[in-house]
Amino acid sequence: MIKHLLFSLGALMCFNSFSQEYVLAGDALSLGSDCYLVTAAVNDQNGAVWYEDQLDLTQPFDLQFEMNFGANDENGADGMVFVLQTVGTNALGIVGGGIGFEGFSPSLGVEFDTWANNDQGDPFYDHISVVSNGSVNHNLGTNISGPVQADPFDINIEDSQYHVVQITWDPETTIVTVYFDCFLRLTASVDMVNEIFGGENMVYWGFTGATGGSNNNQRVCLSPDIISTDLEATICQGASIELGVNANALGDISWTPNETLSDSTIVNPIASPLETTTYIVEYEDLCGDPLTSSYTVNVETVEVAINEESPIITCETPDQLLTYNSAFEDLDVQWINGNGNAISNEPDGSISVNEGGWYILNASVQDVCFASDSVLVLEDIQEFPVTLTADGIINCATNNASVTANVDNNAEIVWSASPGASFSETADPFVIQANSSGTYIVEATNPNSGCVTTDEVTVALDLEAPFVEAGTTDSLSCQNPLLVIPGVFFNTEFDSFWSTTDGNLLDTSDPVLPTVSSPGVYYLTVIDPNNFCSSIDSVEIKLDGNTGIDIIDVQIPNIITANNDNLNDELKPYLLSDIGFELKDVMQNVDIQVYNRWGNLVYEASDASYWKGESDGVELESGTYFYKMSFDIVCGEQTKFDRNGMIQLIREK
Repeated sequence: MIKHLLFSLGALMCFNSFSQEYVLAGDALSLGSDCYLVTAAVNDQNGAVWYEDQLDLTQPFDLQFEMNFGANDENGADGMVFVLQTVGTNALGIVGGGIGFEGFSPSLGVEFDTWANNDQGDPFYDHISVVSNGSVNHNLGTNISGPVQADPFDINIEDSQYHVVQITWDPETTIVTVYFDCFLRLTASVDMVNEIFGGENMVYWGFTGATGGSNNNQRVCLSPDIISTDLEATICQGASIELGVNANALGDISWTPNETLSDSTIVNPIASPLETTTYIVEYEDLCGDPLTSSYTVNVETVEVAINEESPIITCETPDQLLTYNSAFEDLDVQWINGNGNAISNEPDGSISVNEGGWYILNASVQDVCFASDSVLVLEDIQEFPVTLTADGIINCATNNASVTANVDNNAEIVWSASPGASFSETADPFVIQANSSGTYIVEATNPNSGCVTTDEVTVALDLEAPFVEAGTTDSLSCQNPLLVIPGVFFNTEFDSFWSTTDGNLLDTSDPVLPTVSSPGVYYLTVIDPNNFCSSIDSVEIKLDGNTGIDIIDVQIPNIITANNDNLNDELKPYLLSDIGFELKDVMQNVDIQVYNRWGNLVYEASDASYWKGESDGVELESGTYFYKMSFDIVCGEQTKFDRNGMIQLIREK
């Protein structure tokens, strides 16, 4: 048997290298030289090895690799599966008899089974079959072809040997063929794109393996160029590249032309062409069959170009990514800023910058070829400063306030408010009407730079109503026909007015001491001139009808002076207990007669017109006079006053 005779391209390839890596999952381990331990000889192992690139099932493929199923025959298990699936390179199946393939759907697998599971229709020999959708049960419809004995000459493949396996696919005939140690063992007719993968043609491929209660060291050896035929690469003048094919190192190998090769008879010669050259290689595959491939090495001048033209750093895009393009993938690049300082770049050679200025890209290939480019990164981080002003507050006279954004006219404005606050937009985008108290916020954006500035202002709320006390309830009476409402209290700096619907306001010149003359409800309104909020309070003035005048309390003066000094000038009844009380307000049916000492009638009145020492408008002389006076008092219980008496008239000259 051939033991691991696969060779691959080296690291000197500069462009379009088809060398790819394999991705490991689960318990799989790398053994080096593109060989992988899918499962160790440990129970309940589950490993997978996936090729990094997908296969296109609309194209044919011819894959050759080596598989080693371990040395434990009697208790060795469970085998490996070549798998096509759409899950990805992190896919991992189930341990045991499912051989790590169980759990993938949709999928197609070429099963290499080293353990006979009778319940799954396994034969007693180590076998190969084509299966689908994560099942290795040959009793189900998912079994497409087989099982057949893997080695046509031996029922056992757990012999610690590397076995050459070849799997081919022809999309035109939809035929899958499987070779084991260069012998055709199995063919299967299946439309993989439509029947298995539902019309999907791009699939991942690789190998799964598992152990259960029995185990084996199960390995697979691959080539990084396993799916390549004709290769192509690009180098710069003066550089070299290592060529390589998936060849049998023990067979004959011949490269032509050989003038620029280090050795034309080995698998991986070093090529140093000065111009574009296509090398033809004749070799044998792992089964000894002759093959011919080509390898084109393009020789080009190194050029590098920065992709971005004058990018601009703004507040909206504070970072700019600088990338480049070149015909060479394996460039060594170094970015330099305007100060001459080196900048660390990403693995793909790009850099992210956040400052304006010149940036220089230096590129080289194998320290042989060099190129450079530069770019000016512009910077625009101009802000538009903004300040908010509020015109007024929300009060009882004004239910909104204007809020103005003082900012450059080119700014883009966005308004917002604190929770619970509301506003209305106006025809002027820089002015809003605040409809309630709260904090109002504006964002002003410079549309060129994307830079944003903010400001906020608080609109106050003043709805405090003034305190007012319209006084305490009191009563009018016939003895007290006028009343100053007692207990009135408010801030006299505020505006105020009294009103009534059924009473009578006599004097409100001093609103704290209003005079009323009728019972009723009196209203005092007070207005705060600062916020125009008002309060109103009322007081009821009643009429006390139970108040009366004691007739004994009524007195008649015995002397009048009649000198017009408003002091004892007339014959006027009064109350002894309340000299200032105007008794005539409660008098009815008045009859007054005055006689001189000779018994002549000098004055007579039938109303409360009191005698002032006159007779028909003529002043009488001082002396003694006699009077008769009667009237009804209508304050409280009506009483009759009737009195005769003498009155002394003193007329001072």
